[in-house]
Amino acid sequence: MIYPSEALISSIYQELVGSDKPLDTPKFRQSFLNDAVAASRFIIAHEAAEAADGRVGGSLVEAETLILLWIEDLINTHTDRNLVSPPVLDLNNVKRLAPALELIESDLSSDLSLDALAQAVGIGRFHFLRLFKTSLGAPPHAYIMQIRIARAKALLDGCASVGDVALATGFFDQSHFANAFRHAYGMTPRDYQRGIARNSQSERTNTFRSNDIRNK
Repeated sequence: MIYPSEALISSIYQELVGSDKPLDTPKFRQSFLNDAVAASRFIIAHEAAEAADGRVGGSLVEAETLILLWIEDLINTHTDRNLVSPPVLDLNNVKRLAPALELIESDLSSDLSLDALAQAVGIGRFHFLRLFKTSLGAPPHAYIMQIRIARAKALLDGCASVGDVALATGFFDQSHFANAFRHAYGMTPRDYQRGIARNSQSERTNTFRSNDIRNK
């Protein structure tokens, strides 16, 4: 059983609406909800929060995002309130996110919070979530993972060790890094580096053969 407090629902609703003034708490239409989809989303969010708390391959941004979106969905689906629509995509929205994007890329080894990213832009967490997903096509935690994987690939191309790359790009350990890299590229980081080494050796062999033929 899940019992979100009235204070929690009220504070998040106020943030959703973007109001600085006190608002009436949304009222649930039923005292007991039998919603399998909401229950499943809560389990996923709770697991993300536990992973972030123990830092076992989890992230603060992902945990916060999933919990907040779960509560938003509860309010949208089961209360007497109609929430505002997400912002419309335009170039000004993308430009507005620049401070948060710079914060992400400045230190990928840090476990940034959703609140820190929102503060960098000067807006609330829910507004930031909506703006980010609408503008970039992915929630913040998914975007951060994409940037980490791309940076990791570049470091692997430069022959950095797998352990050093995992640490530099904010992964909990090499196993977490390997799983994320395999999901993105279909192979482990070590297999990727072995492929680079084989290609390099093949290129050197072909160059040697070409020079040998010309010399003859």
